[in-house]
Amino acid sequence: MLRISTLSAIFLGLVSAAKLTAQVDSLVFLTGNNISCFAGNDGRIAFDFETGNFGMWFTDDPGYSLCFASGFYVSARRPDDQLLVERVRFETEWKGGRILNYLVDPDSLVVEGPGPVFILPQDSSVWPPEAPHDAGGQPLLLSNLDSWTVFNDGDTSRYYDPPGGIWPSRPVGLEVQRMTFQFDDGVLNNSLIIRLRMINKSNLMYDTTFIGIWADADVGSEAAEDLSGSDSLLSLPYSNPAGTDFKFFATGFQILQGPLVEEMALRARPSRSDRAAFSGDHVRTNVLSWRRPQSRN
Repeated sequence: MLRISTLSAIFLGLVSAAKLTAQVDSLVFLTGNNISCFAGNDGRIAFDFETGNFGMWFTDDPGYSLCFASGFYVSARRPDDQLLVERVRFETEWKGGRILNYLVDPDSLVVEGPGPVFILPQDSSVWPPEAPHDAGGQPLLLSNLDSWTVFNDGDTSRYYDPPGGIWPSRPVGLEVQRMTFQFDDGVLNNSLIIRLRMINKSNLMYDTTFIGIWADADVGSEAAEDLSGSDSLLSLPYSNPAGTDFKFFATGFQILQGPLVEEMALRARPSRSDRAAFSGDHVRTNVLSWRRPQSRN
């Protein structure tokens, strides 16, 4: 029987405020189901960057890697046609903390100091206001173990700028609120679900924006012996070991949801470009308007 772990991502969107400080790059250990995993306050997932070791495994088999490191890429085109690319890999171009101002040039954004990765249920007394709450205002636990953190792209000293200046060293102006969920029911017992809320705090409208998952799976103990494939019907790439340490394990990655485009609205008014659902509100991508986000539970 093949034992499969999945690292899934949901891209959604919104904002508010709470304050607790942490070291610049800090780690927590998530173990809410069959998956044990490290998570950083700077965007990195499944990577123990304090020791440089792999950061995800089945809880009952801690010596066998399911993923060495994972993160994401964001690319966005400015109104002046300059293409910006930001990434989270083994290193990260993001830093923990919120962006405190808005509707200004990306180079003028003000960021707060880094905060920790909050975990529910143990951090219920300091659970951030942006994270889910019930009707009575109490922290709302959605899975067996939830986590929440916030990071931003405002620290240009962390940018990777290879020879030739392929990726310009300037911010997009994004604040990312990340949640993880670990359910202990059925197939989800072997899964880590990630939700990213990406908020453009700048005064620029970005066209042709793409978000993608990055991962160095390294399933097993021999990094060079992985085999990779893709389930085209599920849009699910995966890796499994094939060397001397072979076990019936595989790790898959899947984007579960992005902005929701209303197909009927596009057919009826194609000249108005895409419409998307953003935290329950409908927005048009070609309208140069912005309203300050309100707290939403």
